[in-house]
Amino acid sequence: PLGVATDVRHLDPALAALSDTACERLVDRAGPLLPPLSVGFTRVRSATGASVGVDIVGVPFTSAQVMAALRAGRPQRIIDRVHDAAMLARVAGARVVGFGGHTSIVAQLDTTWSDDVAWVSGNALTAAAAAQVAREGALRRGLPLRIGVVGAAGSIGALLAELLAPDAEEVLLVGRPRSAVRLHSVAERVLGSVPWRISTELADLATCSVIVTASNSPEPVVNATHVGRPALVVDVAVPGDAHPELRGLAGVTVVRGGAVRLPGGQTLGIAGLDLGDGHVHACLAETLLCGLGALHDSALVGSPSAARAARLLELAHVHGFIVDEAPW
Repeated sequence: PLGVATDVRHLDPALAALSDTACERLVDRAGPLLPPLSVGFTRVRSATGASVGVDIVGVPFTSAQVMAALRAGRPQRIIDRVHDAAMLARVAGARVVGFGGHTSIVAQLDTTWSDDVAWVSGNALTAAAAAQVAREGALRRGLPLRIGVVGAAGSIGALLAELLAPDAEEVLLVGRPRSAVRLHSVAERVLGSVPWRISTELADLATCSVIVTASNSPEPVVNATHVGRPALVVDVAVPGDAHPELRGLAGVTVVRGGAVRLPGGQTLGIAGLDLGDGHVHACLAETLLCGLGALHDSALVGSPSAARAARLLELAHVHGFIVDEAPW
């Protein structure tokens, strides 16, 4: 989907001059009328010499529209559009279909997926890549691993907490108001003997030196008042959880989490999907690895496992994908 309405500028050079307001108006008015469509095709070559074709199918709605439909209790139209997009890929011959951004949330509400295609959320490699970036980034900067996980009640956030816990001094799980019971359940399930706290107040992040954010909010949720100094913020969310003001703040470093560099310096060459320096979203990279034959099973419904995350990191190395800090 479109992370934010201004992403329409990537779809057609004629839209590049549109103001933010005009982009919002275009998506609000035209989005519901447009069907899913193929926006680009390319091939990615593995370090092993194998290659996989990539057909990007766009669904013309934004993350904000998805969340509004879910919170209003009227998700069926969104579900149908994601299903239509997946069927477009399937009819085109795809044997693996990945769901990027908020489409993975919607796809998990659909109970009609067939078993002749591998349906992949990409959440496992997203969490694995972000955890590695957080761990290595803290080590390089001499920061203690006092970890804060935003969106910890979600599947990616819970897996992030599990992957980071073994090396952490303490883990703080942060969620929305009224999520305390779920946060407590996540902590008991994945954190073991590591000291932990739960909170529904973002201000409590000020005690954390490493903050990993993975909420499904369509707007930034972490701002300067929530972050102590020094701090590393690893932003996994699409659109981002970290307010832009954090990127220029002394003592605070914001990096993109959940991104992977393609093998051999390749780029997709598809507007809006190249993140810079050869990076793509890890959810897409997980789909590519499945397409290369590295994994054959569906991984859409339910929480991703630490075992799958570890296996995907191994396979990424074999195929020449690189996990490192990606630019904003």
